[in-house]
Formats: sequence, structure tokens, C-alpha cells
Amino acid sequence: MNSQFHGSNFFRVLFSVALLGLSLVPLSAQELERVNNVNISSRMSKNILIQLDDDTVQTFPYDQQYGPESYWTRWSLIRNADETHSFQLDGKYLGVDANGNVRLTTAKTSYEKFYLEKEDKSYFIKSWRGSYLSCTGSGWADVAESWNKSLAAEWYFLTTYHPSQSPAIHVVISNLKHKNIVQITSHNANPKVSTFHYDRVYGLGGYPTRFSFGFDNGFYIKLWRLYLSHDNSKVVASETLGNTGRFILEEEANGSYYIKTNTGKYWKGQIDDLYESNIVLTDTKSTEALWTFFEVISPTINPDRPTADPGEDLTNYQGSRFYFDGSDSSDPNGDGPLTFDWTLLQKPFGSNASFDNTSALQPRITGDVPGLYIAKLVVTNASGISSAPVTAFLRVKRKIKYGTQNNVDDDVDVVYFTSTRPLPEYPVLFADMQTMSGSDPAGLRLNNVDVDGFDVWVEEEKSKNKETDHGSETIGYMAMTEGAIYNAEGDLIGEVGLVEKRQNNAGTWHTISNFIGEYENPVVLMKLNSANDSDPAHVRLRSVTYESFQYKIEEWDYQDGTHGEEIMSYMILEAGVHTLNNGLTLQAQTQSVDQDLETVRFAESFGATPVVFSQSQTTEGSSAIVTRQKSVSTSSVRVRVQEQEKGNGNHNDETVAVVSLGEL
Repeated sequence: MNSQFHGSNFFRVLFSVALLGLSLVPLSAQELERVNNVNISSRMSKNILIQLDDDTVQTFPYDQQYGPESYWTRWSLIRNADETHSFQLDGKYLGVDANGNVRLTTAKTSYEKFYLEKEDKSYFIKSWRGSYLSCTGSGWADVAESWNKSLAAEWYFLTTYHPSQSPAIHVVISNLKHKNIVQITSHNANPKVSTFHYDRVYGLGGYPTRFSFGFDNGFYIKLWRLYLSHDNSKVVASETLGNTGRFILEEEANGSYYIKTNTGKYWKGQIDDLYESNIVLTDTKSTEALWTFFEVISPTINPDRPTADPGEDLTNYQGSRFYFDGSDSSDPNGDGPLTFDWTLLQKPFGSNASFDNTSALQPRITGDVPGLYIAKLVVTNASGISSAPVTAFLRVKRKIKYGTQNNVDDDVDVVYFTSTRPLPEYPVLFADMQTMSGSDPAGLRLNNVDVDGFDVWVEEEKSKNKETDHGSETIGYMAMTEGAIYNAEGDLIGEVGLVEKRQNNAGTWHTISNFIGEYENPVVLMKLNSANDSDPAHVRLRSVTYESFQYKIEEWDYQDGTHGEEIMSYMILEAGVHTLNNGLTLQAQTQSVDQDLETVRFAESFGATPVVFSQSQTTEGSSAIVTRQKSVSTSSVRVRVQEQEKGNGNHNDETVAVVSLGEL
């Protein structure tokens, strides 16, 4: 539709009414204010929030389809009686559930209420959990929970403006293709008209971007006393209104406009500079020549709301006591003491932690399991007005005992863990030889594992002869308590555990499933932690998938395959590089390996020599095998598989896991 006029003042009137704190629709008893047809725009991506058919929400590039006036992008912005805000579209409310998932629901509960925190012209949208709604990327992107205030968590509330013969003020002009907005800079001397990336500087709705629209034999657009005009090649500013400053606006179906000059050319947005780009004139209609007009809405925020302050984030080791501190919470009116309401929003899998007193000024909690704990504080003043929720993090570091010991041979040796920060309970232990001084097929055997250390020796097999003397090797070990493993950001990246099992025959396989975490590319280690049966043995793995793996106690081929009950440790890790909250880095990877030594390079080099562990994940060859390692360095390790001595020594390629631990 091409027209010089648009007959409706609806959006401009709506904006004016909203600023007055009124509403165009009847309000329920639980609502103080409602503004309809609001676009919620991400400052980072400059895209807007849309409701999808499957009741999910995303941000989308509205230049590609629909436009900003699609029904599914026009939200009702509601100020509730408790001074929170809600967002409704098509009878459904935007919310965050108890697990932090952003979703839509037909009922408005505390999950569907948000607290707005103003940041210049943009807003942070804080959930009842104390987290923020965040845009996860450009293009079609999910809206997710974030605990950080960042550009991705900043939002604008906009209504589309349609020019009419009645004047309007404070209108933002945005290029449909690039989403940059028009500004006039240095307008007192040598004024310049350009578009700029408002996500990078200034923000949207600052004074140099708020234009007035009027009509005088054509539309004119004005900022202060400067009119937008043209010099037949680009848009410029002028202190006088002439024919070059009168424009025809041709509306498209998606609510955007071509801005046509008196010479028949169109404004065209472009990106020719990081911050400021000229608006050139073109004879061609394109997406770059389309413009949308927005007005910025500033929702009402209660100035009397108290402020909660749960204190600094806390970090210490497993088993420590922690105290949160709400003493810096404040009330702008100072009309009486504050009451405190502490909630433990999140704790690691398996934790039994809780606050000793949820209404105390300084509640105490014990970090019984490594991982991330999230505490939420809400304070209420004497007038009954509650604060927005504020969160603080408790990061409980996993105690990992790791290191090396030299001169370990076929005699029993004792490894003692360091006395500082002892392990709080029976550990899950992994150990492997870091050298290959003795070439006879052998593995490590462990016994008497406890919080102080363990017994270890090199165990050779006896297929060729009964001699089991073995040269001195350097062994590496790591020990930790059972449970989930979290990275420094609080994401679950692995888990460790213990099982007890006997092997009734060589053909029986056992299964571990029901993982604590979810894994796309799991890497598994499993080691004997006892020596109840003296026959040489080790653990063999197969069928490693995202939901389970199989294992057995594997004796060598010359043996009968029956083995008594043993304690076994296991570790499941997502493949990749993981920095833990204790500063250590775990790397997990796989590589195809046979009987020849293969160099396995770490994804990232360590700052010092790490401890390395390896194990076959497959059974491509039917013969019993162990993995052997040598030449451990900061960047790589050499690994092979090894069959029993009585045989030809050749073995099919196996997928071998390599796990390394150290400091980058």
C-alpha cells in the first residue's frame, strides 16, 4: 500500500496514554497499568521477541518476515498491583519455571512476574529467581535465563509509530535491514546525519535519536531546530525547511516505510563505518531502503521498593561452613526494620544443604557437595513492600588429590595424600602408569584406598612365564569424592562413582546407566580400587553411549575369566576442555590406537606436566588388553594397547579415552 498519509493515531495516542500511567483497556484488581502492542527488543541482537506455535519464545530478525507488527510480536506490558511486571500475548504469560526454563503459560503466578531494572533507556528483566532474561544470539535465537547483567540481557520496550498529519515527538527511525537508527551529531556546528549501532554506543532513545514528525505539504522530520533534508546523494541536516526536507512515506504491509524524496529517490541504510554510516539515496526499493518508526516506552518502577543485598559471592572447599550476609540491604524510606527471606534456589545433585535460619540476617549453610549453590534474598520493609530478589553464588570447590609417585614396581608401595584440605569421605581413585620402563604387559593394582592414601603396585600377567618382576615406573593418580563434577561456571560436565561387582565368567557384561548428567560425547574411565581377588585383572569397557556403558572385570586370556568381588571407580566426562572451580583443568578426548605407540595431543597445552589416564572404550579386538603410556608432556602423551605376552602382540584399532588433569 502506497500512501502519503496514514489515518490512525493509535500507537502515538497509546504511547502518550502509557506515559500518563493510564490504560486503554479495563484493568483487573491485580493490575495497575497495561500497555498493549509492545515490541520487546534485544539490545544485543536488535531483534524482537516472538511467540511461536509450540508455546516457546525466541528473538527473530523481523526484516526477514512478518515485520514488527506481526500479531505474535505485540505483547501486553502489565504493571501488577505488587509492582512487578508481566508480559502477555494471546492469553499466555511469559515466565521462568522452577528450573530456570523460559516458557509460556496460561496462568499468572509468581513465575510469570518480573522486576524491571532500568539501564538508561533499556531494562534488565529480572525473574522471581533473581536471574535475567537473556538473548542467546543473533538471528532466530532462544531466550534463556542468565545470572549476569550484560548486553545480551538488556531489552527495550517499543511501539511502532505510523505518521499522520498530527505532529509527534520522540520517534526513533530504524533501518529495517540493519536495525541501526538515525542520529544527528555535532548539530551546533557542521551537523551530520548518520545511522549507528545503538548496541555499541549511546543506546536507543537518546536525545540525538528522538525525532519529531510533522506535515507541511509533505512529511518533515526534525530534531531540535534541524530538519532532515538531502543533497541528492545522501541525507543531510538543514536549519530551514525546503522542498528537499519534505518527504512522501510509502507504507509496506509489514508496517515499514520507504522514505521518498522530492526527486523520487529513496533513503537507503548501509554499513560503511563501525559507528556512523551515511544514509544514501537510491532509485531502487529494497530492504535496506525500508524504515520503521518506534516510540520508546519507559515502564513505571516503584521508587519506594527496598533493596536486597545478600553480600559477596562465596567460594571455599567441600565441607566448609559459609555465611551469607544481608546487612547491606536498604530501604529508601527508612521506615522501620527489614525482614529477611532467604531461599536456596539451586544446589548440586546429592546435596542435603539448607540454611540454618531462612529469616536471619546472616544465615549459615554447609557446602556438603562440590558445585554451584544459588541463594536468593528478598527483604520486606515495615510498609509491606518487598524488594526484587537478589542472588549470590556459593561455589564449593571439589577437593581433588592428584600427583605422581616415582619408583613404583611390583612390590606394594604406599601413596599418601597431602594433609592440607583432606578428603571428607572415602575417595574415588584413578591411577595409571605415566612411564613404560618395563615393557612386559602390566597394569596397576590398587588396594586399601582411604582418605589418607592407597597401596599400589605394578601387576604383570603370567601367560608366558611366572616371573613378575617389573622395573620402576612413575604413576599418576587423582582422587575425589563421589558425585557430579561441575565446571567453574556451574555447568555439570561429568560425574564419578563407585560400584562393587564380581565377575562370574568372562562373557558377562554389566551396565551403568541413569547418569546424573546428560552427555553428548561421553568419555569413560573405570579402574579397580581393591585387590580382593589376587588374580591379575583390570576393567574393560564397551558400548559407551550418552545414556549408559558396559564393563566387566577382565582377566587375561590365559585365565578362566572368573573373578571375585572388587570395588571399582568410574568417571564419565563430556569430551572437551573443562576448567573446574578449584582452578584445575580436566581434558577428555578419544583417539584410535592399536599396539603401536600413538601420540595423543591435548586440545590445550598445560602449564606444567599433567597426570594422564587412558582406557579403551571399545572391544574391536577380542583379546584382553590394557593401555600403556609414556612420554607425558605439557602438550601430549604417547599411548598404545597391550595384549598378554603369550601371543603375537597385534591388536585391532580401539577407541581409547585419554583424560588429563593439571593447570593450564
